[in-house]
Amino acid sequence: MRIPAPLSLPLRSSSRIVALCLAALLVAGMFASASAATRRVALGVSMLKDRDIATYDAFSLESGRAPALWTIWSDWGTPKTQFLPMDFMLHIKSKGSVPIINWQPVNSAAKWDRSFSYKKISSGRHDPYIKAFAQQVNEYGGRVLIRFAHEFDGSWYPWGVGSGENSFTWFKKAWGRIWKIFRDPSAGLAKQARFVWSPQGSKSRDWMAKAFPNKSYVDYLGFTAFNWVTYKRTQWYSLARIVTHRMSLFKYLPPKRIIVTETGTDYRRGSKAAWLKDGYAAVYTRWPRIVAINYFNVDMRLATDPNRLENWALEYPSDGSAMAAYRALLNQARFKGRVY
Repeated sequence: MRIPAPLSLPLRSSSRIVALCLAALLVAGMFASASAATRRVALGVSMLKDRDIATYDAFSLESGRAPALWTIWSDWGTPKTQFLPMDFMLHIKSKGSVPIINWQPVNSAAKWDRSFSYKKISSGRHDPYIKAFAQQVNEYGGRVLIRFAHEFDGSWYPWGVGSGENSFTWFKKAWGRIWKIFRDPSAGLAKQARFVWSPQGSKSRDWMAKAFPNKSYVDYLGFTAFNWVTYKRTQWYSLARIVTHRMSLFKYLPPKRIIVTETGTDYRRGSKAAWLKDGYAAVYTRWPRIVAINYFNVDMRLATDPNRLENWALEYPSDGSAMAAYRALLNQARFKGRVY
């Protein structure tokens, strides 16, 4: 930037002003550099037995550190999971982990039942449950990330957005109603809850824009980033390539902070260790809006169908290379972030 000398001042004064301006710019640059240097990304995981203290503790021990984020699944219509496991949550809170709740409007025993459609949510039919859930979050007292109706841009879940009682309009109305219940000042509900708008990220930018609620109701953006090399018989995709596509869509949305809410890769047809090492480094370097990466530490053959091929668990391959690579990431200062 060119700084002209004021015509009414003597040369010495003019030079002093220039020097002061340059010094100010230098200090500002130093602060910017310091800010960039201290940026830290939070690393979390999703695992089976998501409410089990032993599973959580075993992973923390194996990886060398408690995860910054820990995923808990909660189905609206399933008695065993419709509310939060408070003892478990208090345990992980004591270790510094923040729960990210996959809050699914479904009854797992009748997956395609439309009792939890966005239209019904918008009508107030489920207000008592939402209020009770919000009250439980409030009683917990710590930070909670609410990932409501995740991957709503897909057809594999009954809450997929598109038409009928799950139209774009009803989805946004349902989202707004839920947010307002959580933020109801008269009841003092769930002030520590943060909402994560989390599609898979495979639709067009116009589709995404149509599904985006009022920006005041969204705290974080999220997306899924899997290397489907075995299950879908695709080529091997790096994490950087997958995230590049997702971010190309998100740049048209409000500038919210971003969480990679699910990511993972198989170890066949490529190196899982290298995928983690190179991919996490690329995410950190290229996309400063991304504040957390949540690894999907699950062998899908055990989770769903033994005939499925993808195995994202860090314990595979059995030579320990993937877990070693993940442990190395956790030891880097730039990946010791927390979500508050």
